[in-house]
Amino acid sequence: MKRGDFSGFPDIIYDPATIQPNGTRLPFAGNRIPANRANPVAVQLLGYYPDPTRPGLSNNLLFAVGEHGPQR
Repeated sequence: MKRGDFSGFPDIIYDPATIQPNGTRLPFAGNRIPANRANPVAVQLLGYYPDPTRPGLSNNLLFAVGEHGPQR
């Protein structure tokens, strides 16, 4: 998901740049946001968040806190 791949996500991801006159939007193909559409600041901020260590959309980060701080 950090790379814009929401293909395993149950909801459709719509492209905000494709608002039609009737107010509808077109979905991203394959529920994947192209890399060239990602905000560079947001991409940089995502680098500060650890990758999930477990599957799923919630409770997917498990790490142990040891004597020297968090251990992944």
